[in-house]
Amino acid sequence: MKKNLILYSCLALLLGACKKNHDNSSNSSNTWTFYGNTYQAATVTYLNYGNLTAITYGGTSTLMFAFSTPPTSSGEMLITDSGDPNTVVITVARCTFGIGCTFYVSGKTNVQANVTVNGKVSVDFPGSIWVHNQANYSDSTQLSVGTITSQ
Repeated sequence: MKKNLILYSCLALLLGACKKNHDNSSNSSNTWTFYGNTYQAATVTYLNYGNLTAITYGGTSTLMFAFSTPPTSSGEMLITDSGDPNTVVITVARCTFGIGCTFYVSGKTNVQANVTVNGKVSVDFPGSIWVHNQANYSDSTQLSVGTITSQ
């Protein structure tokens, strides 16, 4: 009986000492996976003319959502390079120090980006999309994105 009391007391102390870390930062995940690498944004900025840009530490990758029409309310926007109103094109830069950057762009897709506007702008989309090297269309890879939120 005494052993059980000690065991339960230790268990209660252990459980009481644990706490969840509630990170209520507005960054959400601010990550994307591109060419097999997962990137974490150091900064995410939104410019009122319609660009949401995420840049990694050291600038090894940049992810940009270029809205054809700057979002004023939450909703879905088609990911496409058509330039039609209420659409978004996504570009990704893969940079190698001392060599330069290669730029990849989304083409026409049937994927809807989820856009949230509530003082800040956030974007995500389900699954992944194909992006193509602007200089060499046969160089393509898949891009998946966590929620990207302006800071």
